[in-house]
Amino acid sequence: MPTTKARINLTVPADTNEFLIALAKRDNTSISAKVMELIEIALDIEEDKVLGKLAEERLADNPQWVSHDEAWSL
Repeated sequence: MPTTKARINLTVPADTNEFLIALAKRDNTSISAKVMELIEIALDIEEDKVLGKLAEERLADNPQWVSHDEAWSL
């Protein structure tokens, strides 16, 4: 059956594979689903790092503060 999802062929060391199998069994899911979940978590962490760095840079440049109401008003 065709899919719109990209396929990624990944080779992992034996110990990593065993760990992924154990996690998938623990969570009663497929290895593919578990790997996808872990990749999404890793991407969220990377995004948080980038946004955190951006926020620190903005705060270092004499920021202009606005009230909560002003920030969310149209």
